Amino acid sequence: MLTRSDFESAVKDALRHYTQPDLLAGHALLHASLLAQSGRGAATPQALRALLADTAKGLFAGERDQRLYRVLDLTYFNPAPKQEAAADRLSLSFSTYRRYLTTSVNRLVEWLWQQEQQSPQGEVIASGPAQTPSPSTRRRLSIVILPFLNLSQDPSVDYLVDGIVDSLITDLSTHVLGSFVISRSTAFAYKGRSVGIRQVGSELGVRYALEGSVSADASRIGVNVQLIDAETDEHLWAERFDKERRDIRQVQDEIVGRLSRSVGLEMVRAEVARRDPSTNSSDAEDLTMRGRALVHDVKQRENAEEAIDLFRRALELDPDHVNAIAGIALSRTYQVINLYQLEERGATRRSGAHGKPLDGFVARPFRLAEGARPAAAGAWPVLRGAGRQ
Repeated sequence: MLTRSDFESAVKDALRHYTQPDLLAGHALLHASLLAQSGRGAATPQALRALLADTAKGLFAGERDQRLYRVLDLTYFNPAPKQEAAADRLSLSFSTYRRYLTTSVNRLVEWLWQQEQQSPQGEVIASGPAQTPSPSTRRRLSIVILPFLNLSQDPSVDYLVDGIVDSLITDLSTHVLGSFVISRSTAFAYKGRSVGIRQVGSELGVRYALEGSVSADASRIGVNVQLIDAETDEHLWAERFDKERRDIRQVQDEIVGRLSRSVGLEMVRAEVARRDPSTNSSDAEDLTMRGRALVHDVKQRENAEEAIDLFRRALELDPDHVNAIAGIALSRTYQVINLYQLEERGATRRSGAHGKPLDGFVARPFRLAEGARPAAAGAWPVLRGAGRQ
């Protein structure tokens, strides 16, 4: 049976070769349990193509997900000549197109993986309880935002409570690169039900759950949230947001913005804490998350250098890893702002990956993903500190 990592690589490879059936002959997914149980007859390249296309169409059937499906369709199933052309047909910037593509592929992989785990053959081969993803198979940064409770006992506030959850699901799924956020329709199936966090995590195959409550009166709105480890039921982080009730839309946007930033950072920190210090094995994503955890605490001078070292090691494994690229740019920005590198401004400008000048290096993430946007705000002080205005 394929490991979670091998399965993900196999799905991505099958998508890339979707229009070339001859290259799918002998593909690893032809031996997957989910294909055998799909009722498509013999395990042929045509059956595999039908499985991918039909699954994607059903998974993104909701109105909210139609754009994600169109991105997949124009990239793999009915591909445009180039990805830039696909973005243009969808009236999307290239960075937004890439972000949507990453989100849609991750969701497709996760759905297929869960089906593979739950198939009869998968139950026999896989170790541990049947139909329950083990901790090692759950995606990093995977989370379900459970419906918040309305503590006001006023049904007229329900729209605000649900609106905060809706917006938070969207913000986390689109702005936290590498995250896997359970869709609204699935998350809201738990509304009004008393289900333990561990059970929710097991059913959805996620590592984290966010639950919360909203209280509102004529003058103020309060939101309480808790980030919980869905495997251990351990509370990882809690916060309360209290705002004056002015323009409801403005208040909601402010609360959601603060929540998404905080939850994203806390998940990254939790992922770093999960790492077994006794092992030296790390992949690009692991190294990048460790760097991201450090880069948010650059008050100590050595943290910035350690973060940069982690990002560089990640780029050695994956030269196009967006968060690692943005991480180096952001770390160097902080070094200049905090006067750590004034004596070596020239070296700072030249400290991009593979010896490339940092001004070009800073711009590179924008061509790869929207998630690199945080580096943009700090790009000008880096270039100015290097004597380029």
